Amino acid sequence: MKLRLYARAGIPEYWVVDVGGEAVEIHREPRGDRYERVERVGRGGRIAPEAFPDVVLAIDEIL
Repeated sequence: MKLRLYARAGIPEYWVVDVGGEAVEIHREPRGDRYERVERVGRGGRIAPEAFPDVVLAIDEIL
């Protein structure tokens, strides 16, 4: 439910940390009540928020 509310509000990015699945899901490009682009990055991967592309985070450090 929260994901749909954020998309509707035009929040450009929504991250979900899946501790059990050892991954981070990044939802981008809100359209209506959903996000057009979803990326799931697991251990060993690196991610950066679109607003701050120079801030790169290692998934292993988040989990």
